[in-house]
Amino acid sequence: MMKRSLGLMPPVVALAMGACSPDAPANPVSATAAEVRAPALAVDAEASAALRGALDDARTRVLPTLGDAVAGQRLDQALARAQAALAADDGAELAAALQQVRAEMASARASLDDAGTVVELDALQPLFITLAEAVPTSLRGASATQVF
Repeated sequence: MMKRSLGLMPPVVALAMGACSPDAPANPVSATAAEVRAPALAVDAEASAALRGALDDARTRVLPTLGDAVAGQRLDQALARAQAALAADDGAELAAALQQVRAEMASARASLDDAGTVVELDALQPLFITLAEAVPTSLRGASATQVF
């Protein structure tokens, strides 16, 4: 009976090998930069879509009211960067975009003379705070709690 069992071994091994995926790598493959994913946002897709909509609203309704076209344009670029980071679900890019937004907000505030326009700009504070909360906890620094 032992001879018969050994005779079945090659066909069984051949069947087992045939069941393996032919495109599976024989050697471990190291992760490339494209395969390494940035940290995802700390909000779900629905909240991310709502934030993108709020950013779009800020860019189309509030920023045009700024008297300083240069400051408004730079702030618009920073908000566009944040909007793109939300769309890409990229927490690291959103954190970097928010740093740029903070700098541009300070610059815009310094260049504005009209108190009413500053109030319009300050109305965006809750949006920016919510955006900061969308940054993953691992990427939040002390600046995440800082007011814009």
